[in-house]
Amino acid sequence: MHYILINKEPVPCDDEDLWQSWLKKSNPQVALTQENGFKIETNFLGVWINLDEQLNESPLFFRTIVYDKNWKVLKMAFWTTWEEAEREHRVMVEKYIKKPHQTVINKDIYLIPNLIGWESPYLKFVKIIKPC
Repeated sequence: MHYILINKEPVPCDDEDLWQSWLKKSNPQVALTQENGFKIETNFLGVWINLDEQLNESPLFFRTIVYDKNWKVLKMAFWTTWEEAEREHRVMVEKYIKKPHQTVINKDIYLIPNLIGWESPYLKFVKIIKPC
């Protein structure tokens, strides 16, 4: 079954030509964020996704994908409503872009890229002091 969005709500569309025309003319993108080498995009898919029909889950109409700077998919998740997709997009932006990521160099030193981005030559070194 195909779906189109009317006022951000998925509506069934049985007409294949109408559905294809709607997809070409509309913007099914909920959100797009590109920063610090990451790309996070959330889109309306136009189809009912049910990852496990046995569980009778709610239909999943929206998808968020997180890419790193090499276009590797770091995370993919599906949502039922526009509002849920918007909210979870913001959660992923917070997780992957807004908070600094840590790379362990050894057991005592962490390398933390600053908020300018992964490509930045400016890096902070934090020495973890172990309690006696």
